[in-house]
Amino acid sequence: MSIGRPTIQSWMTAACAVAGVLATGSSGCAATAQTAGIGSSSGPPHASINDARATVVEPVFLELAGPIADPQAEISGLTWKDDMLIILPQFPDRFAEAGELGFFTLTRDEILAAIDGEHVGPVTPRRVTCHAPGLSRIVRGFDGLEAIGLIGDRCYLSIEADEDTVMAGYLASGRYDSQNEAIVMDLERLTAIPLGLNIPNLAEETMLIVDGEILTIGEANGANVNPHPVAKRFDAELEYLGTVPLPQIEYRVTDATRVDDDGRFWVINYLWPGDRKILKPADDPELPLDPNAKPDPDQCVERLLELRLVRKDVGGQATSDAGGEVRHAVGAGVGQWSRIERTDTPPIYLALQPDGVCRNWEAIAELEGRGFLVMTDKYPTTLLAFVPYDF
Repeated sequence: MSIGRPTIQSWMTAACAVAGVLATGSSGCAATAQTAGIGSSSGPPHASINDARATVVEPVFLELAGPIADPQAEISGLTWKDDMLIILPQFPDRFAEAGELGFFTLTRDEILAAIDGEHVGPVTPRRVTCHAPGLSRIVRGFDGLEAIGLIGDRCYLSIEADEDTVMAGYLASGRYDSQNEAIVMDLERLTAIPLGLNIPNLAEETMLIVDGEILTIGEANGANVNPHPVAKRFDAELEYLGTVPLPQIEYRVTDATRVDDDGRFWVINYLWPGDRKILKPADDPELPLDPNAKPDPDQCVERLLELRLVRKDVGGQATSDAGGEVRHAVGAGVGQWSRIERTDTPPIYLALQPDGVCRNWEAIAELEGRGFLVMTDKYPTTLLAFVPYDF
């Protein structure tokens, strides 16, 4: 399933042709998108959802080499440390010596060179050692790492566990040692994440870092399985601070980008049809690509959704701009979080594979305002893709 430079060129050419635009910019296709009835994703980035259309984008696949190319890597999270992308495997003990864990890294320059065709051949992420002796023994029913975030050199990991018939989630912290390129976890303290529901193999897969806090979001937030979805808040010392209301999102939420200065971030929203039995999805509230098409219960859903953090100001009112739109500026004041809301930005659908095989996207990071980087777990194999988007 890995694809090299010639295929990157052909993917981008085909995508631009489908979009019906002559793209410019260093990526070769600044907005490789098509809309249902419209040929471009340009226009007001936060237009009214009544006027906007959903877009579909062809992922641009980057060929991988080294241990990470093995489907058993099961990538579950991405985050940036300055200009270095940290790649989190769900089971990092498979990539290091006994008592250690193995993460991976790529530099921004390496990624851009592969996207822009300046690098020929596969990219090979480097292994970074994470010292976390006995983690899988300390956590009863350890079922892997699900998300990663950084506050300066402090590193935070969310852990999934299957304790007999009960799902559990934990937060752990440590430090990123830039000089030695290693992560050292402090296992003296693990904080339990109150999941609020018990669905097999579904826990806290998404982490946000904002204002020195850690927020975690569970996978299942649909109306029929989670009538009151919330994000869970923790301070930098892993003290539990309470919850923040979430919008109901059907299907799974598997990872998020960073929170920008306006409180906006993007999440992966994914459905494998086989999960319908446990997710029991209600009617999909998102804009479809074709409003006239009958929903296909056997089709994958692979898309990105934009959300926004809203906080109350010190007087207890949600902050607003002159036009009345509820907003907040990250880092401004010490108000209580009001909620997380779905923005008016239409969903970005990833073009599905012609053979109908689903790609279980588990990790996402924003790339310099050019779009997104997304990665899969082992289904159908380890994939790294660039998703062009005109912000």
